[in-house]
Amino acid sequence: MTQAMEGVKHQKVSSKALTDSAPRDIVRQYHERTKHSFHAYAKGPETLDWDAQPNPFRNFVGAETFPLLLQDSFDETCYFDLFKTPLAAKSITRPSISSFLRYSLGLTAWKQYGPDKWSLRVNPSSGNLHPTEAYVLLPNAINELGTGLFHYNVEQHLLEKRADISSPTLPENSFYIALTSAMWRELWKYGERGFRYTQLDIGHAISAIVLSAKAHGWEVAILDGLNPLKLSELLGLDREEYFDVEKEIPECLLMVGSGIKQVRESYTEFDFPEASTWHGRPSLLGERSLYQWPWAEKVADACLSKAENIAEQLSLISDVVSPVDCYSESTGVDADSSFTQAAVQRRSAQKFETSSISFAHFKALIESLLSFRQPIFTENISPINFVIMIHRVEGVEPGIYMLPSSSANINALRSACTKWPEWTAMSKFGGDNIPMYQLKVANVQKATQTLCCQQAIASECAFALGFLADFDQNIDQLGASSYRHLYWQAGMLSHQVYMSSTALNLAATGIGCFFDEPWMGLLGIESTQIQMLYATAVGHPMVDHRITSFSGYYYLPERI
Repeated sequence: MTQAMEGVKHQKVSSKALTDSAPRDIVRQYHERTKHSFHAYAKGPETLDWDAQPNPFRNFVGAETFPLLLQDSFDETCYFDLFKTPLAAKSITRPSISSFLRYSLGLTAWKQYGPDKWSLRVNPSSGNLHPTEAYVLLPNAINELGTGLFHYNVEQHLLEKRADISSPTLPENSFYIALTSAMWRELWKYGERGFRYTQLDIGHAISAIVLSAKAHGWEVAILDGLNPLKLSELLGLDREEYFDVEKEIPECLLMVGSGIKQVRESYTEFDFPEASTWHGRPSLLGERSLYQWPWAEKVADACLSKAENIAEQLSLISDVVSPVDCYSESTGVDADSSFTQAAVQRRSAQKFETSSISFAHFKALIESLLSFRQPIFTENISPINFVIMIHRVEGVEPGIYMLPSSSANINALRSACTKWPEWTAMSKFGGDNIPMYQLKVANVQKATQTLCCQQAIASECAFALGFLADFDQNIDQLGASSYRHLYWQAGMLSHQVYMSSTALNLAATGIGCFFDEPWMGLLGIESTQIQMLYATAVGHPMVDHRITSFSGYYYLPERI
């Protein structure tokens, strides 16, 4: 029996033994068993059949389609200006829906190297596998679209009508967008740890949606506590059409538009619409695999459990991004990249030049990160803090640094990081003048590369950010569902770094593969109180001129 098959057999036994475990216990055990260590990686496939890689695009066969526009008169707003005074709200029309989706979840480019060709999107994804699917719920007739539930077909930049529905109650000039995960796309490559990556991808997608909405003058709210079974029913994920294809798990429901801030005060419960007719069948994403990862499905079920009976509430994400001038005069940065340029040009760097970035750019990046106030769900999730491995930042000595997300977290972090008792306060950032603390002056390039699964990008970059979550407190107080929300928060924060880096002619890349406990050991964190969720490297990207580039929708006719 191969090692991989032994892993599958072990999973089945363990999964059965934990059938009656509480959701919190399942989350804790899943997180522990999917940690990478110096001795062994989390369980994954022994080999990859690249010919059987899941299709990154899903469509609904037989559904009526509504092409979206490719040309628009979108205002060229400076990216950093999105963090200033809110823009005037655009009307919800076919053109504005088109540009909103294109600059949040759409394709930005195609790349080709030899016989291999692949697409890129505004929202990054682990392994460029893109498990996230999006559905738009339009309550009122928009041009010829009408009221209904539509699936966003990213490859063709069009809406597929999934269902005719009764119209939910919504503020004028607003609509819903729902996100799901076709988890198999990540499990195919990453095995058990793939559930973590699907949740990071949801965070990236939420942040991309927020930024695109802000560029349209809209607000975004997320429904916390919405019953997952309710959302699954709304999207038809439990219908027989999914019995023979890769299933999608419900993730979140977002309200987008203007006037949402007012309705938040009087919000009571989601007006659940009923579908009168369903259209189309979801496409098969790939061939069946030898490998199965029941622990990933088990933790997904645990996180979607309604056992905690959380009351529904509307949390305004547009308020999470505070009106901070992220490239104020104090940063010394002169950046004029428009939002659309940043969205279309965003890339995950594959390799960095080993060159320094200016302190002004570093400051602008940190301030844009801190301007994204935490948490997503106000008064719920504890904030994420940042460990920074600095290699090449002008005016800053290389070494290990800690950046609390707020002054209230400093004492807890210092108590947890037992290896470095002496913290030296450095430059201050953000509206609250939050200091960065120097823990150790040293060349940490090799250490960072080693901790990030020996990936060279972690040592070639100018600096690498690690996202540290208050793990125990969130799981204990808020239940299993908060496990997803922590990863969403990390993905959202990373996306701010991605976009701000792009606007400054730099680049970032997310790093989901790292050695969990060794990272904690570097900081002297000995309990599960704080856990590492994600890392992001930033620097000057090295361009591979062997790769040919095409625009995102070069193959589609112009739609005006």
